[in-house]
Amino acid sequence: MSYRVRDDCKLETELPMHEPAPYDLSNLTISACVDGLSLNKLSLSGAYDAVLQGGYYGVCGKRAPDDPAATRQVVAYGRVQETKFSICDATYTARWVMGSDSPVLFLKLHAQGCHPFYLDYNFGVQCMSERLNLLATSPLTLREREGDFLHYSVSVKASAYKDAFFADLAIAFDLGMTLTQDALVDATAQAEADAEAYFAYLVSLAKPNEDAAMKAYALNAAFSSYKSFSGFSGFFAGVNYAAPARTYYRDGYYTALAVLPYRPDWVREQILTLARGVARDGSCGSAVDANGEPWWRDHADSPLFFALLLYAYVSATGDDALLNTDDISQKLTAALDATVAALNENGLLYRDPASRHDWADNVFREGHVTYIECLAYGALRLGGMLLADAKRYTEAAERVKTGINAMLWDEKLGYYVNFKTPEETETNLSIDTVFAALFDIAPPERAKRMLLRMEVLLETRNNTRFGDFGTLCVYPPYSSAERLVEKSAYPLRYHNGAEWPYLSALYAFAKKIHGMEHRYPLTRWYETGLEKGFATPVEYFSPYYPAGGMLQGWSAMAAFAMDHDSPDGFFFGKLSLLK
Repeated sequence: MSYRVRDDCKLETELPMHEPAPYDLSNLTISACVDGLSLNKLSLSGAYDAVLQGGYYGVCGKRAPDDPAATRQVVAYGRVQETKFSICDATYTARWVMGSDSPVLFLKLHAQGCHPFYLDYNFGVQCMSERLNLLATSPLTLREREGDFLHYSVSVKASAYKDAFFADLAIAFDLGMTLTQDALVDATAQAEADAEAYFAYLVSLAKPNEDAAMKAYALNAAFSSYKSFSGFSGFFAGVNYAAPARTYYRDGYYTALAVLPYRPDWVREQILTLARGVARDGSCGSAVDANGEPWWRDHADSPLFFALLLYAYVSATGDDALLNTDDISQKLTAALDATVAALNENGLLYRDPASRHDWADNVFREGHVTYIECLAYGALRLGGMLLADAKRYTEAAERVKTGINAMLWDEKLGYYVNFKTPEETETNLSIDTVFAALFDIAPPERAKRMLLRMEVLLETRNNTRFGDFGTLCVYPPYSSAERLVEKSAYPLRYHNGAEWPYLSALYAFAKKIHGMEHRYPLTRWYETGLEKGFATPVEYFSPYYPAGGMLQGWSAMAAFAMDHDSPDGFFFGKLSLLK
């Protein structure tokens, strides 16, 4: 299955009924995965016991379907999936729709035919009945209940109009437990209007000569990741990262950069939530949960991303009052002071023992890790601008910069190595070292040379060993099997060479600001995703293994690369922020 982009920027495909076309929808309070007539997942953000997991079915018609090869047309956009198909001389349209903030998912069924008929819908859900308020515009018949499995039927007699017969049905899956029968029709119409306005807004954000469909595709993932409920406001990583409720420092950074021009208020709330997880010593977990507790403690890149996001927000909005809210300046100071204190005689951070506590959390990296060193430079240089002791942090940043260029640049290879210990150097080219070209770490000629090597080794239009599908996150694969765990133990999988759209977009932006052709890494993952049937941005993928989660927030980084032409305010400092 593959999608084509219509002139109205909506995605469309035609496929047999038996072939799945899952589509993720998400708003401020709920997330869902739907597929034509069936609901695959539905969850209330922040609630462990209001998650519907698998086991659903949905079938239209009085007669059981007998042709798995019968075709259906699927259209997906924003918070809508629409499916059209025919059964027994009747044509059906099923629309799953979600509004912006209501914890209700709606299914609208419409059928029409030339002869009298009944619109029959049989479906099942699995959920505690006290957590799901199920409403319909026609009476529901509970046919059986087996534990939390509920099997329903509903039937609507078609009405005659001129020479045809028509029938309509709406069903609401309400996890907020507040929708009433009397309000159902109006609520359904409001959700549809809201969903259409939302998608029109996404499309309107494209600049002249910009790919409006791709931008809407990316930004929908970012906007859909933002959740707000009691005790929590921030970006989920994706629909697969909803329980327990948590927001990641690194995922949130890239998602927030994409959202910042449109919803700076959301980015502000994200920073406040992240700040709750910064310890007194400046350390952070990989994420922070809805209780303010760290999720997977002591990740090396998390406090650095906290500093970088805080700088990007204040630089873009001028809202330096945020620094005096909830001890944020003190927490930023703690994170930067801890970084300065950890610098060794080479001016660098040394990871010992080997650890997988950064974005590549299936790889035990050790010693001087270029990615971490670059982030440390950026955090000290830019985050330090927000504090009174900016000069000290700038001096420390310069030490890091000197150390990176002295120890981690390989003149023969023409790029910065992945990581280095006294006994071992991992010499593969890792896309996460692109920060050296984004920050002013690499001299211009060195940055250009590194980006040219990435072009040759990481872009699969040039490195054709695995086919033309996007941009590798590392090449060649890691040399040491004992440093790899779980999915990354296999070549071209996960952190060991897969395509990660957010990193490809980061790399594309680096090429863009250095005056290089950047369309390929910016768009090839998107084109390949549509070819593979990914109706929303994917977390990662490769030709050989299952893809990661869909509707992934940080994959919206492509929108940031489309929106900005300069690193100023994000990777380069604005002198006006100096204290």
